[in-house]
Amino acid sequence: MQFLQRTSIKGKQTLIVMLTSGVALLLACAAFSFYEVTTFRAAMVQNLSILAEVIGNNSSAALDFSDPKAATEALSALRAEPNIEGACIYTSKGEVFAVYSRAKDGKTFHPPLQQTDRIDFNKDSLELFRPIVRDKENLGTVYVRSDLNALYSRLERYILIAVGVFFASGLIAFLLSSRLGRLISGPILSLVQTTHAVTVQKNYSVRAIKQSDDELGVLIDGFNEMLKQIQERDAALQKSHIELEKRVAERTEEVVNSLSLIRATLESTTDGILVTDGNGRVTSFNEKFVEMWRIPREIADQENEQKILEVASPQLADPQQFLSTISLLYADREKESFDLLEFKDGRIFERSSKPQRIEEMCVGRVWSFRDITERKNSERQLQVQYAISRVLAEASTVEQAAPQILQTICENLGWEVGGLWHLDRREEVLGCVEMWNMPGIDVEEFKTTSKRMTFARGTGLPGRVWSSGQPAWIHDVVQDANFPRSTVAGRVNLHGAFGFPIVIEKEVGAVIELFSHVPREPDETSLLIVTSLGNQIGQFFQRKRSETEWEQMHQQLVDTSRQAGMAEVATSVLHNVGNVLNSVNVSSTLVSTQVRKSKVANLSKIVALLNEHAADIGTFLTSDPKGKQLPGYLGQLAEHLVAEQATVLKELHLLHENIEHIKDIVVMQQSYAKISGIVETVKITDLVEDALRLNLGALQRHGVEVLREFEDIPPIDVEKHKILQILVNLVRNAKYACDESLRTDKKMTLRVTRSDDLVKIAIIDNGIGIPAENLTRIFNHGFTTRKEGHGFGLHSAVLAAMEMGGSLKVHSDGRDQGASFTLELPYTPHETL
Repeated sequence: MQFLQRTSIKGKQTLIVMLTSGVALLLACAAFSFYEVTTFRAAMVQNLSILAEVIGNNSSAALDFSDPKAATEALSALRAEPNIEGACIYTSKGEVFAVYSRAKDGKTFHPPLQQTDRIDFNKDSLELFRPIVRDKENLGTVYVRSDLNALYSRLERYILIAVGVFFASGLIAFLLSSRLGRLISGPILSLVQTTHAVTVQKNYSVRAIKQSDDELGVLIDGFNEMLKQIQERDAALQKSHIELEKRVAERTEEVVNSLSLIRATLESTTDGILVTDGNGRVTSFNEKFVEMWRIPREIADQENEQKILEVASPQLADPQQFLSTISLLYADREKESFDLLEFKDGRIFERSSKPQRIEEMCVGRVWSFRDITERKNSERQLQVQYAISRVLAEASTVEQAAPQILQTICENLGWEVGGLWHLDRREEVLGCVEMWNMPGIDVEEFKTTSKRMTFARGTGLPGRVWSSGQPAWIHDVVQDANFPRSTVAGRVNLHGAFGFPIVIEKEVGAVIELFSHVPREPDETSLLIVTSLGNQIGQFFQRKRSETEWEQMHQQLVDTSRQAGMAEVATSVLHNVGNVLNSVNVSSTLVSTQVRKSKVANLSKIVALLNEHAADIGTFLTSDPKGKQLPGYLGQLAEHLVAEQATVLKELHLLHENIEHIKDIVVMQQSYAKISGIVETVKITDLVEDALRLNLGALQRHGVEVLREFEDIPPIDVEKHKILQILVNLVRNAKYACDESLRTDKKMTLRVTRSDDLVKIAIIDNGIGIPAENLTRIFNHGFTTRKEGHGFGLHSAVLAAMEMGGSLKVHSDGRDQGASFTLELPYTPHETL
């Protein structure tokens, strides 16, 4: 190729003509030779086939009579064919019957193994097998082998002829191309000389001389015109080149700065970021991602998405769902996703995925991961504490609260069985007062055994917690040496256990124990939650034991009314409390009378009688006169106790409602006392969320859907407790309005906005609405439209809003049109030093 590049156009032209002619001649000679060889080979096969057929026909009789001599004579006829090297006749069984051999070059002919009807061209011979058939009966096979000397001789003659023709034609083509090529190469050589002058001397003023009007003439005209344009543009090009270099340098610096800024942004975020191209390759990630997912550095540096997934997916509680979501997102490149990932070690990540676009083209996907474990644990702790607070607030006695406390703790912390052990200070032992289990779990034997037992300090799980005053964790109670109920626990399939103390007046007064069907490892989150729960429940126990609760409540109401300076309100409060206390007194008297007259004591006599005849219980129930009457009596006693229980529960329910009424009055009245409270820096949206959280149970129970429309407002300085009281009251009223409307689509919208120097918090519901005649007196003290309402909440709320320099407004389009309450507060942003 280098030789051709250095050759002149004239030489190339001559070479092209020679090559073209030579190739054409070679192809023609090769085609002619191929045709002759193919034809000759076919003729050889035909001739050899005829000879084989003749020999076969002549040898059929010899085969019939097993006469090899006659067959050999038939083969000897092949001496007339000088090219035949040898032949052979086989019997139908493949045995050699007769052989013909022509000695040639000292070679000996050896018949091959018999084969089917076949023709083979080898390097130096043609072999042919033909069956000997008569009347469709195979008598044997003829084999003939011929040399290829005739074919090779014929081929040599053709090659000599082709070489002679090739050289004669090549000479003629060379002479013609040398003479006629000047017509083309002459103008081109002149153009080359002009080009050389331009390139070497950089002189764009020279021009090529036109010698003809053919295509070369047009080429020279175009070349001269091009020189003219180049001459004009050369100066402009030099100027543009200088400007371009300057712009490229500036753009390069901008790109470098942008990439540095993007990388710095990725590394500064608290989220883990992973960017992929959708084809299994990682294009970018930050160090936070590697840290969160605990990806080894050598794996991360490979930028292989599949290998990263192999490390990440086993860490998850549900790796299959994790991988399935990734596959679905890659199947739809435009789809966005947001979900939560739970890890086996308890961590929780928020996962967000969005397509990465350059202009309108999707070039990859951006994955964002945020560790919300601490937030979820805090929410979980707050949820449990709130649920327990609600149980304690609604319970009137320790006995009533115990099963609900156990149920709430078990359901929220994931335990199947719970027990409450109370300290008997006179006997100095712990006794089981309540056991609770998840529905569908049969642990009656364990519950019965637990209620019959007591534990001293340090004995069993309850005694261990009592002794240390700290939570205790047992991986598997069946294998624990200090767990007396291990045998029973094993039979009902209880293994993991956890206990924590209930502190009453700085001492352990009770213990709660929890059980699960599987062994469990210590959970730091549960330990943190139960520590606060123990104090919270202990305070409830302590409060229930206080004999001065009603006096303190009355004093609190009096102090509140005095601080607010509202004598008439205080009078109304005391009147309401007095009426409620009368109802409480009536209910408590009825319950006491019912309990004194209760026949539940007869159960102990029945148990004693059964224990007395425990050895012959069957005979006693079927033969003894007393035993025969016992089932009937138990049925009557059960009916009586059920009726008695219904009466007591009804009175306790009334008692509970009356106490709640008193508590509502007290809570609302307290807001008047806090005229000058403590100013704190808070986010308004956080206060709104707290108000929702305090009403969460009621909202869920009544099926109210909550919608949030929050603007991002910086923290402000306000009296936190007053705003929270107002919001709790408004949310609760909106919940009642939705519930009383009997709608199926109950909705409540909370909207936080800012307008100039005001912050507005709107609570909007689609409930029963407010008639026009009630809008003007909705905030009056004592006005209410609910039967169980006291007309105190909205009045106290509007006063609290005014005390903070704000206002509380209401709007409604009428009955069944919903209502909107808007709390307006001065916008006083927090001043930082």
